[in-house]
Amino acid sequence: MNLACQFIDSEPLVIETKVNKFNRLETSIFIALMILMAAAVFGYVNFYLAVAIVAVIVLFYRPKLFKGVDYHLLLTFVFFFLIVGNIANIQVLTDFISNTFVGPQMSFLGTVFMSQIISNIAAPILISPFTPHAVSVVIGADIGGIGTMVASMATLIAYKIIRVQARGETAGFVKYFALVNAGFLAVLVVVGLLIVSFGI
Repeated sequence: MNLACQFIDSEPLVIETKVNKFNRLETSIFIALMILMAAAVFGYVNFYLAVAIVAVIVLFYRPKLFKGVDYHLLLTFVFFFLIVGNIANIQVLTDFISNTFVGPQMSFLGTVFMSQIISNIAAPILISPFTPHAVSVVIGADIGGIGTMVASMATLIAYKIIRVQARGETAGFVKYFALVNAGFLAVLVVVGLLIVSFGI
């Protein structure tokens, strides 16, 4: 990583920012809503009730927030999980996964590979029920976030920002991204295999 950073232009970035006045009430409201959703995720609050409460409060308090949502990205995320659900219901594919990803190495490589197609969030959800090697799946998901554009949702967000704010640099970003990620992925897959094989 340190070596890769040496290739980044050292010229200081000049960014104009607007200072927003701190709104104590608004901050408190959204912190409370965040805590509510976190409680719903961990099962302390009914999920649908929490979503309804958040939606109603935001609708009346800050309705403009709904216009700022990246629905394309949100739907992409949803479709990844729909794909996982569909695959899990196809007997031929589930048999292939359960018979192929049996050892720690194959569980790791399978998670890395599937992450390149359906993201490193959906991939472990798909593979984990078919293998006892949880550590291999976790490491595979971690390393699997490097590679293709869809491997990590954070990368899709970064790409969307570049498309909006620096349209002329999109092609350069994609090319540079592909080269750098291919290099990192190749190295980290070897490291990951050593870890899951020998526990180093």
